[in-house]
Parts: sequence; structure tokens; C-alpha cells
Amino acid sequence: MAVVKLDRAGLERLRRYADITTDGELAARIGVDPATVSRILSGKCAPGTKFIAGVLTEFGSDAFGEVFVVVDSGDERVSATGSGG
Repeated sequence: MAVVKLDRAGLERLRRYADITTDGELAARIGVDPATVSRILSGKCAPGTKFIAGVLTEFGSDAFGEVFVVVDSGDERVSATGSGG
């Protein structure tokens, strides 16, 4: 089963480009609670649909590949078609 994980370095690059300096500002801009941002950035939970949609709305749909990684249950990256890569 494939899951979506955060590429924290990719998100940090976009944050710098957009001049978003705090987690609270990121949360406000993508429409989620600051605690949600904290839990996702710390790895305590995976990004949910609201977080993903907020990031794509704020940064554009092309940001998906920079901010998120699709992995299978064995933690291997998979391509957009779902095959191993």
C-alpha cells in the first residue's frame, strides 16, 4: 500500500521562497491548525488530505513532487503510476 510522506527539505525550500518564517504562518496560509503542522513536521503523523490540499493551493500543484514522497509500505519510493522506482 502506498502512503504519502512529507519531504521536509522540499517544504523548507518552498517556505524560504515564499518568505514563510514560522510554522504558525505556514499553518495559517495552508488552512490547518498550527498543532497539525507541528505533528507533521516532527514526523508524529503523516500529512492528511487537508494539509496536502493546503500546500498545493498555496504553492501550486507542481509543488507536490517537491514536498511529498509516495512510498510503499516497505518504505520504498514508488512512481506516480504506483510501480517501484
